[in-house]
Amino acid sequence: MPLDMPTPQEYFEARAREYHERHVRLAENAAPAGDAPAERGETTPYVYGPPAVAPREANYISDDNLLLWLAEKQDGLYADLRDEMDLSRARNKIIEDLSYIKARAEDGELSPRELHAEMTAIFDAYRGTPLEPVLQEVLGEEVAELGAALQTDSTSDFLRSVIEAWDLPERIQSKIDSLGKDDQLALIRINSLSSDINQAAQLASNLLSSSNQTANGIVGNIGR
Repeated sequence: MPLDMPTPQEYFEARAREYHERHVRLAENAAPAGDAPAERGETTPYVYGPPAVAPREANYISDDNLLLWLAEKQDGLYADLRDEMDLSRARNKIIEDLSYIKARAEDGELSPRELHAEMTAIFDAYRGTPLEPVLQEVLGEEVAELGAALQTDSTSDFLRSVIEAWDLPERIQSKIDSLGKDDQLALIRINSLSSDINQAAQLASNLLSSSNQTANGIVGNIGR
């Protein structure tokens, strides 16, 4: 009867745990005698350098070692893919938000104070995110200028003339177009990462299939 073969993902997860435990043991063995392993905390200095590796007895790389490397590689690829997808979703949302601000500015129904409140709201929503500089570039000076003007006795007509001089809808549309191009490039990166993940999974699947065939052959020869 054929041996049960784990899926590549199950094997990756098991080997990733073994990989982590092995390197923890190597790091502990590398510590000076008598020193207890230091627990990483907020005050522990960051340690530079490559990860600890087992002493090499030969240049041969076993399937097991290759699968361990694939497990670590795939984990990093998945992290990069998740980051790219999250940023793409956020980029699409800010395009939607800027389009809304642009439409409100174009219809001319907002008072200067209401427009300032809308621009302040979108800034607050993206504050501290990777896309905050995008808003700072397209609306930063305008928000500050309009906020300062609202603190004075400037008339509504004067404030509207200031807003019209900004040509806000055109500037926002230019930034929307730029973000759209950035998202197209992100889709290329996402596709490349997906391809790399699939290649790693296929290689792992091939290695597992070969190992399983070898194990089944050994089992089949037992008792002959």
